[in-house]
Amino acid sequence: MLGVIVQDGELILADDLEVRPPGPGEVSVRVLASGLCRSDLILLDHPDPDPMVMGHEAAGVVRAVGSEVAGIDVGQLVAVSCQRPCLRCPVCARGRYSACPTAFGETERPFTWRGRTIRSTARVSSLATEITVDAIQVHPVTGLAPEAAALIGCAVSTGYGTVRNVAGLLPGESVAVIGVGGIGVNSIQTARLLGAARVVAMDVNPDKEEIARRFGADEFVLVPTGVPADLLAEELAARIGRPVDALVDCTGQHGILAAAPALLSRGGRLALVGIPHDATPASYDVMGTMHSHLTIAGALNGACDPFTDLPVIVGLAEQGRLDLIGQVSHRWPLTEVRDAIDALRRGDVLRVVIEMPAAD
Repeated sequence: MLGVIVQDGELILADDLEVRPPGPGEVSVRVLASGLCRSDLILLDHPDPDPMVMGHEAAGVVRAVGSEVAGIDVGQLVAVSCQRPCLRCPVCARGRYSACPTAFGETERPFTWRGRTIRSTARVSSLATEITVDAIQVHPVTGLAPEAAALIGCAVSTGYGTVRNVAGLLPGESVAVIGVGGIGVNSIQTARLLGAARVVAMDVNPDKEEIARRFGADEFVLVPTGVPADLLAEELAARIGRPVDALVDCTGQHGILAAAPALLSRGGRLALVGIPHDATPASYDVMGTMHSHLTIAGALNGACDPFTDLPVIVGLAEQGRLDLIGQVSHRWPLTEVRDAIDALRRGDVLRVVIEMPAAD
């Protein structure tokens, strides 16, 4: 079988990869399509000598199920999510599954390559033609194309969960989403679904305005570049006008994070989702934050509950209330994954989907 392996920061398209059959509580999936996220690039940018099979957004057809698996049948089209909590630790007992220390763990080694076991990315490794995952991660879908269903496991669920669970957006509130990418467009359309009175999209690229409005933004604010950090908050506040109740940052950029509190109304919430580009910490005026009753919170995968949020997301997608296929701007075959990665780095795409070769 084929798979994309990353080792020492180098990408290897291997044709001699193997995956073990499903054990109790596991499912084998023939991958049809895989999303490609900027977070996948971390494996390339931070070299590790221990090889790993890349990818964490998958859709495919169930090939086999292990014992103790119910409700999942061979031949079903499924989306595979990247969260697999242990269900035994204290945070799982409180229902905070995405905070489980092993929820996105990469210690599992279901693959074999050249005589050695290979780690899985987020227990998914969607850039392989066949994967073995936990039944918790498998969500049957109906009426969705594989390239649409593939986005559910990370970008869609993260955007949805960040607005609903992390920002806690309520009907009639206002929200700003900074960064109109894969997670950003899902944050925008979720805010609209939740009844936001005002949805503001913000990005440094003016071409993102059409995309933002298509997914439900009322307004678009062009984020200025080259503005000194100490003046950025003032400039953004002037451009956004009235403060918002919630702000979702999909950029992870230090200047944006530092400026964000100035854009929030009293009692506002800053939801962190963007991956920082460097280790520069953001600092906040503690007294000012307390006086304004601001909340700053972040979570992986939008703090989604795999047992309740994921079925809701699948249902919304099946009903057409969440637009998935409209996010797919580019498709590449697995053999051209390097070209897809280059385009992702350049920012030429909204959502990339890698299409798998036909089954033998």
